[in-house]
Formats: sequence, structure tokens, C-alpha cells
Amino acid sequence: MNESEKYAKHKYGDNSFSVTPQEIYKIIAILLLSGYNTLPNTRLYWETKVDVQNAAISSSISRDNFLRIFRNLHFSDNNSTDETDRCRKVRPLLDHMSSKFETYAQPLPSVWSLDEAMEPYYGNHHMKQFIKGKPIRFGYKFWCLNRPDGYCIRFKIYEGREDRDPSMTLGSSVTKKLVLNFVPENSEIFLDNYFNSLPLLEEMKTNKINITGTIRIDRIEKAPLRDLKKEPRGSVHGLKEKNSNISLFRWHDNSQVTLATNRTDDLVCKVTTCSRYSGIHKRKIDVLQPSLIKEYNNGMGGVDLFDQFRGRYRINIRSRKWYWPIVRFCINASITNAWLLFRLIQPRITQLAFLREIVIPLLTTSLIPRPRGVVPRRTGNVQQDVRFDRIDHWPMKNSTQRRCARCHKCVTHKCSKCNVGLHIECFVPYHLQ
Repeated sequence: MNESEKYAKHKYGDNSFSVTPQEIYKIIAILLLSGYNTLPNTRLYWETKVDVQNAAISSSISRDNFLRIFRNLHFSDNNSTDETDRCRKVRPLLDHMSSKFETYAQPLPSVWSLDEAMEPYYGNHHMKQFIKGKPIRFGYKFWCLNRPDGYCIRFKIYEGREDRDPSMTLGSSVTKKLVLNFVPENSEIFLDNYFNSLPLLEEMKTNKINITGTIRIDRIEKAPLRDLKKEPRGSVHGLKEKNSNISLFRWHDNSQVTLATNRTDDLVCKVTTCSRYSGIHKRKIDVLQPSLIKEYNNGMGGVDLFDQFRGRYRINIRSRKWYWPIVRFCINASITNAWLLFRLIQPRITQLAFLREIVIPLLTTSLIPRPRGVVPRRTGNVQQDVRFDRIDHWPMKNSTQRRCARCHKCVTHKCSKCNVGLHIECFVPYHLQ
């Protein structure tokens, strides 16, 4: 709140601007409501016409007050920020959210998934990314460390190539920063081929952290894995490096899948079966599958679930500020995490029902005692015997505009006795029966 007031004074010269915690709660409630009650224009939420009217919003906070607060929302002191920090505008918010996510995830799980998440953004900014073939192609990229159920425990926004370890790939460097000195020993982390590499597996092994994930062919360092393209579905070939205990597997499904892990338990060598449709037999048949593949499929989808939940009711109110999508990510992520925690005690509550249980109480606790929609101004009530007595009624100039009591247009004249606005041409007809 203090930073928003400073920003309003510095940016717009608005010395009278102030905001209370209750108003901030209502702003957040309206933002959340826009995710499941979408309108093409923000101002329509305060319309009085029945097709778009929203009484909960209009009775909670006025339109102009909402727009004024929303315009001045700010999260850091511009005079004391680190100019080299690309996210200095929202750094306090990012740090606060990350800290809270970690706190409410205690005790930390033993199974994790690591992947990237995208927040849509179509403006111009040096941190905006383009990923071909993704559901969200343009936007800010976040590295997320999640539980298998989708709860985001730790995240980091991608700020550019400068934040990588030059001795490792970008994905492996990100994995080190998110995992080391945070994830408990003997934990299982599942990741995809963007993050996995043999040097990463070796380093995590020394820190007693198990990593399992797909790996790119150009990162297996010429290991003699057999090409299984021409072999039947379900074919498996594996190798194990004796010194580092790193295992490589290649399995032929619809295409070849290469997996690398630093695990040393019995699951590494086990083979199970899975059901696949056979074009020859015209039915599903059982084919061989390494148990580690099944384990990987069960543990890897945490970030994808988080993306799915977060995108269902994404905030629809937009802003021109480059950092607004980052703020939107933090708000939607916090609501998603809160819902996942609440499901531990009430598994049957839906995400929409949970979201509405947050929004409705915040909006119905009104800051003002009456609806703040656009209401026509009163033109005044004049007793009939005074209006038509034809005694001492004189037109006079008024210091402010008001509505004409006869034609209801704006006027700067009034009747000296009736004290209602009247045009000169409306003056006589108004006083005649």
C-alpha cells in the first residue's frame, strides 16, 4: 500500500491518493472474479444494464476508485531498487510468494517434478519468450518445482541467458539453483530432456538426490545404446556406468525413449508390462516396459497439472504494464496452491467452488452503504402549492451545474424560490399548471 501511494504521487502527482487493506482485498476479488465471469471491457462490470450488470462489484467499490487503485498498484520502491535486477518492479512480490509457497508446503515431499511454465504476454519486453509448439507460445517463462499433485513449492522467472552456469546447460543450471540446499536428501526428482544431463546426475548423486528423466541423444556422451527403431515395440536396452552408477535406458514405444537416472535401487532393473493398441491384432496387447518409465510417468506431471489448474480461471483484466502478467501469475498460482491444500481436508470441492468461496465474502462485505452504479441525479421535490403560486419566482445564476427540473439536461440557472435547476426557456412552463 505504501509503495502504491508513493507511486501515485511520483508518477501522476496524485497527493490525495490513499488505499486501505480492505480496498486491496476487493481489488483482488474483482480480479479473481474476472477469471470465471469474463466481460470484454473492465468498465462493463459497473454497467446498470441488465445484460452485464454485476451488483456485487458495483455495490462493493466504485468504478473510478477501482481504476484509480489498479492504475497505481506498485510493489517496490523505485528509489531503492537494484538497477541490475530485471524484475526489480516485482521482486518483493516474487520473494514473498516463493517464501509463502515453501512455508505452507511443509513438511517437504519426497517426490518432485521440475518443468517450465508459461504466462501469456504479447507486449514488447526483453524477457518475453517464444516457444514453438506450446499451448502458450509468447510470454514469460517460469521454472517450477512442484509436488506430483500440482502444488508449486518453488519457482523462478527466467530473466535471460546471463543467469546460467557457463559450465552446464541452461536446464541443468536451473535445476541446481532450485534443488541444491533445499530439497531433502534421498528425494526423487523427475524432469524432462531439457534439464537432464550426465554432469547434473553426477553432481546430484554427490548431494544424495535422485534424478530421473528423459535425456537428449547429444547428451549421452556417445554411450553405446542400441538403436531400437527397427526392433518390435517393447524392446529395451540399458547400460550402467560402474564408477558413477548412472544408468541409461532406451525403450521402443511409438518412438524411442531414452531415460537417464542416478538411482541405484532395484526398480532400475525391473521390467513390467503396459497396454498398447496393436494394429496387427486389432486390439490392445501387453508390451514390455521398464518400471522406471512407469515411475517417471506418474511423477513427472506436477508442473503440467499446475499449468492446467492455473489456466482454467486466469485473471482476464489486463494492464499495459510489462510486469502485470508476472503479478497475475503470482495471484493465480497462490489461489491454485490454496485450493490444492484445501483439497487435503475436503477432496470433493471443485476449483470454481473454492474460488467463489473466496470472492463472494470479499465483495459482499461492502465498503460503502449503498450501490455505486450510475444512478440518475435527483432533480428535487417541490411542493405543488409553492411551485404554482406565481409569487417571487426569479431565475438566478448558479455556481455549479445541475439538472433541469423540466428537461433534465445540464443547466447553470435555478429558481430562487423552488431551488431547482431550470433553463430560461423552461422557467415559465415549469411554473404553469
